[in-house]
Amino acid sequence: DGLNLSEVMMMKRKIRHLDAIKHGSSLYSLNTLSVNPLTIAVYSVLAGMSLTASADTTTQSPSTIDATLPLPNGNNRVTSFTTSPATITVTSSGVVNYPDADTNLSCSKLFVDGSNDGNSITSYGTINGSTNNQYQSNLMGAYTNLNAAVQGNVQGNNNTVTFKAGSSTKNLTVYGAQIIDDYSGNAVTASGNTVFIENGSEFLGNKMITGGYAGGNGSSTASNNKVILGSGTYSSTIYGGWAYGQTQVNISNNTVYLYGDANVSAAGIYGGETNWYINAVTLTGNTLVFGYNNTPWTPSSYTIGNVKNFSTIRFDNVVWGKTITINFFANKSTDSTVTKIDATKVAFSGVDSLSSGDSYDMLTI
Repeated sequence: DGLNLSEVMMMKRKIRHLDAIKHGSSLYSLNTLSVNPLTIAVYSVLAGMSLTASADTTTQSPSTIDATLPLPNGNNRVTSFTTSPATITVTSSGVVNYPDADTNLSCSKLFVDGSNDGNSITSYGTINGSTNNQYQSNLMGAYTNLNAAVQGNVQGNNNTVTFKAGSSTKNLTVYGAQIIDDYSGNAVTASGNTVFIENGSEFLGNKMITGGYAGGNGSSTASNNKVILGSGTYSSTIYGGWAYGQTQVNISNNTVYLYGDANVSAAGIYGGETNWYINAVTLTGNTLVFGYNNTPWTPSSYTIGNVKNFSTIRFDNVVWGKTITINFFANKSTDSTVTKIDATKVAFSGVDSLSSGDSYDMLTI
């Protein structure tokens, strides 16, 4: 009792090696509009201390936002404080407003074994990122950014961020998971994560969207992640997976789906990408799919700004007679720079019957 914030932060730095607080920060509640002290038994050193507001906040899961919430700048983390996943739900009456500052809202479970898996963020309401493009407004299904060396591998798998039909989202950078360890040289993995923007949602996609992001100074893997776009207007880049690493980089089997009225005429869609093209990069098996869950892609413009690094372009459900145009195309996949076109199981909408010899150009580049 009686310690000021700087003294508390000094104590936290002294005990940072404890697994229980590797993701620790000042403890506040985002479940209400006020900022209240939160006492958690596992933080025995901090128990009973009354803290003043700072840039970093941690809230106990589950967190339900059902009114207007102005986020404080910095890292806002909802944590389960157990090995169970954490959840955030923005209800239909909930409004999250990001400030004009670099700000994160993310989930994490208690970090004891290097894993940050199975968390979920679901929005039925409104999320407004900063309209000032010099600031980052980030929403992450899982977020790990280690600032001290730890033992063991680090992963964020099977996390989801979902924007439901009827929701409204603007000026937001979204990650299914962002997992970073630039200190330990451990293997870092982001696998099986999903960003799902449902048909019927309002989404202004002028910021980056990534299914799974992994990075570190060892090996990194971003694999089997999904981005599903069913609505919205996009003018930035959508990545199935992104990874960087100093020893080995693996970006594989990520999938981007287009369906509903998603407008990507000014967007870039990448199966995977890295900014470290070292010799040990594996970039393979990434797939772009038209149609999702028996619903075709029906945008106002059947145009994509640019497409890159897909091993396969697959047609699942499309509108007969609508030619899809890709303005710019490139493929740096390491298995083959030739992209396979797969229409073996395509279902056509907008036509009752077809006769022998009926045809149209499904894709132009």
